[in-house]
Amino acid sequence: IFAEDFQTFTGTGFSSTPSAGRLNSNIFRVTGLSDGEVIYGETKTSGDFARGQSTGGTTTGGIYAFNTDGTNIIWGVQPGGSDWTPGTFEIRIQNTTGNTLNNFMVSYDIYVNNNEQRGNSFNFAYFTDTFPYTAVPSLDYTSPTNADSNGFVKISRSTRINVDVPAGGYIYLEFNGDDVSGSGSRDEYGLDNVVVRAN
Repeated sequence: IFAEDFQTFTGTGFSSTPSAGRLNSNIFRVTGLSDGEVIYGETKTSGDFARGQSTGGTTTGGIYAFNTDGTNIIWGVQPGGSDWTPGTFEIRIQNTTGNTLNNFMVSYDIYVNNNEQRGNSFNFAYFTDTFPYTAVPSLDYTSPTNADSNGFVKISRSTRINVDVPAGGYIYLEFNGDDVSGSGSRDEYGLDNVVVRAN
């Protein structure tokens, strides 16, 4: 019912009627930036919300389209002292099938550029219009405290969710991060290849 690989994202912000390179704010939102947050349906196309494209090694906090290997683009963030510590990425997926869905398979890839001396988290939770916020600790990820020069590394995650979503309702996927260990600057993160199957 949903698949996104972010290949057309260019880090130019969020809009409810997105032009090329932007994310649809009816589906995607972000919180925890020094410039504020994206509310569903809102337009945010400057500052922390639109830091553009990068291959990594940035120093300014905010949202980026990181190119991880010369061809692959991800929805990325450079956390900072006042950016995404804590913060969230959120994806709102509507059930447009006409039937109640109650069995979801979610898979996604985390990308991390562990280039700084601090460990940061990138964890998963979900909720619906009527079902409460539920963390899934088995999917928790924290980057190593000690930096390396490996560039962006992919970590794949998947889980099954059993929760009722009626026709027209929504399931929300949240990816949240914060400082965990170490000191100084933060590693760069990103989300890619989000797929949700349901029956």
